[in-house]
Amino acid sequence: MTRKRTPPRQGRVTVEVAEPHAVYLRGEQRTGTVEDVPVELALTWLRHGWITYAAGDALDGKGAPA
Repeated sequence: MTRKRTPPRQGRVTVEVAEPHAVYLRGEQRTGTVEDVPVELALTWLRHGWITYAAGDALDGKGAPA
């Protein structure tokens, strides 16, 4: 039995990195507010607890993909 893969979510969001963490994006470690993050990457960071929230047009009001 094969599982269907969902297509990757498109769009970019702004995230707030949770202290004491830093995230690695475009060759740099970043803290604080990080803009222009791909949705899939932001959701991975959110699952790991590295960011406190993600906001942007690619998400609905609850931080879930639109």
